[in-house]
Amino acid sequence: MTQSSPTSSEPRLSELAKHLKYPDGIVRSDWNAISRLAAKCGITFDRWQAGLGTLLFGKTRDGQYAAGTGGAAISLCRQAGKTFLIGNSVNMMCILKPNTTVLWTAHRTRTAGETFRHMQALAQNKAVARHIRTVSRGAGKEAIEFTNGSRILFGAREQGFGRGFDAIDVEIFDEAQILTEKALEDMVPAVNAAPNGLIVYMGTPPRPNDPSEVFARLRHEAFRRARPHVVRVRRGRRRQGPRRPRAMA
Repeated sequence: MTQSSPTSSEPRLSELAKHLKYPDGIVRSDWNAISRLAAKCGITFDRWQAGLGTLLFGKTRDGQYAAGTGGAAISLCRQAGKTFLIGNSVNMMCILKPNTTVLWTAHRTRTAGETFRHMQALAQNKAVARHIRTVSRGAGKEAIEFTNGSRILFGAREQGFGRGFDAIDVEIFDEAQILTEKALEDMVPAVNAAPNGLIVYMGTPPRPNDPSEVFARLRHEAFRRARPHVVRVRRGRRRQGPRRPRAMA
């Protein structure tokens, strides 16, 4: 993933997205502060990523996240840069907002482990590392803890991770293309208990045999506008020429 500064010649999210639905009422976004801090750490994003970040962290007039617990659903092909974008964003968010708790879940233990290792690598950035108190690597206890009390916890849903937490500020459902409503029921209440919770569903386009109940529901609600606080972006595979994301935020 490039770390060069976005330029006006790069395509916008709206130009690349096959499907893009976003909430009404966004008046400002935490993305401004997130991207500024990232730039100070030597991390910048493609133009389409900046557009997606603006929507993900967009807020309404009352200061609540516009996507909120309705959720942001992002369907991207593999190696499109979703972990780079979301991972760096939550790192910056944890630095900016003391005592933030982020839960990052994947369906499979292997995926959760890969994500944790990727996040460890992002946290080794010298400008980020000085904000980190400790990195816990024990099996089932993977976590990145910040000096200001913020933390990012990692685990696999197939191992029961994600249940029993209180007041989670941000919950990221990786491999959301294989997320069922039953699995979701046990985990969302913790975000609902937070004063300004945010849920991000991210994954690859579902295969025909994937149990993609949640992705299917979010798609239906976004296009019918049944829940105006759903962000949905779909990005497809890279083709020759400009990268073509299909966005469902």
